[in-house]
Amino acid sequence: SLRDHQRAVIVGERSFGKGSAQSFMELHGGVAGIKLTTAHYQLPSGRIVHRTPENADTGDWGIIPDIHVPVTEREREEIRRWLQQASTSTRGDEAVIDRQLQAAVEALRAKL
Repeated sequence: SLRDHQRAVIVGERSFGKGSAQSFMELHGGVAGIKLTTAHYQLPSGRIVHRTPENADTGDWGIIPDIHVPVTEREREEIRRWLQQASTSTRGDEAVIDRQLQAAVEALRAKL
């Protein structure tokens, strides 16, 4: 929404394409249930974020960044490990390089 209103630049990788809201209805006193998709997220431009069979081949799903910065699985694991250590207060002084964050900071600096 912020990008559609020229208020933000998106940095990173394309989002997963999960843009739906589901409701769960209990059946038979909790023995069974059914999950219903009841809504999809829609951007101000009218585009639906959710990846569907109708748009899967077009590539018109998810949030596509303005500045594409892919992250390797190794980098993802390093960031995950660092965040987990930070949440348990056992984080050391080792630095973790977050290239997406660096790209975002560079984009902000370029606008100043």
